[in-house]
Amino acid sequence: MSAIKFFQNSNFFLNLKPISIKEIGYLKIAPCNIFFQNGDTFELVYKKDSPISVEQLKVLETKEINSLLIHHIDMKEIRNAVKSNLITTSRSLSIGNSLNNAKKLCFLLSINLKYIYQDPTNDELLTIQVQSAVNFAKYLSMNERHHNELYQEVLEHDFHYIYAQPLISSLLLLGFLSNNRLFNPKEIETLFLTSYLKDIGMSLIPLKKWNKTELS
Repeated sequence: MSAIKFFQNSNFFLNLKPISIKEIGYLKIAPCNIFFQNGDTFELVYKKDSPISVEQLKVLETKEINSLLIHHIDMKEIRNAVKSNLITTSRSLSIGNSLNNAKKLCFLLSINLKYIYQDPTNDELLTIQVQSAVNFAKYLSMNERHHNELYQEVLEHDFHYIYAQPLISSLLLLGFLSNNRLFNPKEIETLFLTSYLKDIGMSLIPLKKWNKTELS
């Protein structure tokens, strides 16, 4: 590789930010140019506004490409696309195949949670997360038969622990509360949300605070 080409690639790489394939898993259109690294070069895998197919994503995964790259200024485009998808899905759970919609919502909640952890003072991200979780809680209250399947679905997502754990533990609690019949549906919704938001709050506490020998 020539010195000029090496410099160009190095400069280009410094402006790139990695994203996981999961982050575009439910997007139909690429919100920005998306690349992957192939040896010493960067190849354009999706041009902005081009369609994203599930089949193509599976091909990338078979090549063991677990992360993609975007220009750092385009991160907001990815977040906005996921945000829009999350809002639409949470508001239309009962339209069409409600179970598939609920599975999609579980996935998007975990993706958006990643963005909250990256930007914990962003009120808009947290508000959307809470509103979507409220809609999900209402859906779960009316669809008890789907609890176990949704719990198993979340277990198979293979997200990092801090993104998956709040939903996993809250769904587990939901199943327990629904089976023992000690609480009415509204109380169960409230306890589900309390568990979910509590776990999000715990995960937002910086690790350096947990590592102290004494906590005030």
